[in-house]
Amino acid sequence: MTSTPAQADRNIDWKAFLGNAPKLPFSAERYFRWRKYWDYSGGIATDLFYHALSPLVMITGRQFPERVTASGGIFVQKDREVPDTFMMGVDYQNFNVQLSCSVASGAAPLVAINGTEGRVIIARNGEDFSHSAIEIIPDREYLREFKAKTGVEKLMVECRPNLRGSYPHTDNFIDCVRSRQEPNLGAELGYRVMAAIRMGVDSYRRRTTINWDPRREKAS
Repeated sequence: MTSTPAQADRNIDWKAFLGNAPKLPFSAERYFRWRKYWDYSGGIATDLFYHALSPLVMITGRQFPERVTASGGIFVQKDREVPDTFMMGVDYQNFNVQLSCSVASGAAPLVAINGTEGRVIIARNGEDFSHSAIEIIPDREYLREFKAKTGVEKLMVECRPNLRGSYPHTDNFIDCVRSRQEPNLGAELGYRVMAAIRMGVDSYRRRTTINWDPRREKAS
């Protein structure tokens, strides 16, 4: 995809788009597919991982990570700087989160919480939350106790439908604009989640584990 500088000047504020990024001649590829380049994006991690990690951080105490390790690579889509496949492990004080994604595959990962006595399956197909229930499945050694308490071998927790439409996250934000209350996923939570994600990007690029200094609130 190409365009002449004259065409770019007429239609796009290229200087504003670049901001503090390196000054380069106009590139339609960089403008429309900016997530493929380190100058403007953290790739898959900063694009997708927030959606999965933020709810987990919200319900587990809004913590900063202790350390993050990432891996991956450009295995299929060679026309990019960022990896087409990316995995990230985040260590918190009492648990670990594993995140993975590949834009080189249409397969979506399972979204689940694995506990000491069983598993909670939130979504079986990535970010597709159109299902009507969350599955709670005990580990084999706890199955008898679980069945005695619940009467079933697998518990299905029905999710309440959103009566105002299909955009509960947007509804919450608009409600908070009107009420001036803190939204479910506010700026402080976003900061803590994005600290972990940025550490993942740095871990991949520097090929090392990134640690968090809680006193200085800085990664190293």
